[in-house]
Amino acid sequence: MLSNLQVLRGIAALGVVFFHTGYKLAGDWHTEFFGVSTFFVISGFIMCFITRKGDDDFLAKRLERIAPLYWLCTAVLLVVMFGSALLEAATWAKPLDGHSREPLWAYVGRSLIFAPIG
Repeated sequence: MLSNLQVLRGIAALGVVFFHTGYKLAGDWHTEFFGVSTFFVISGFIMCFITRKGDDDFLAKRLERIAPLYWLCTAVLLVVMFGSALLEAATWAKPLDGHSREPLWAYVGRSLIFAPIG
């Protein structure tokens, strides 16, 4: 049963990714596919289901599974966006265009420790 929900959650996640591409279907119809709401409802259910007998180290296990991949993807994105300019202090000192007034180092640092960026 849980594997079927995981498949549906994966399809919903793909819907979210597709939505963020900005692709529009015929008639200028945006492609949300209710992916966000479906993904979060299923994820909430799965988290409740797997912790029903105890939540021993749930958060630690989740961070251990998710954080390294997130950090790797962030590093790759920075290299793609800035390339060798990452080696220059000036790149880290100026703000990311259109996102915040804080310098890039603070913006990236807050992201890597999962702190809200506002």
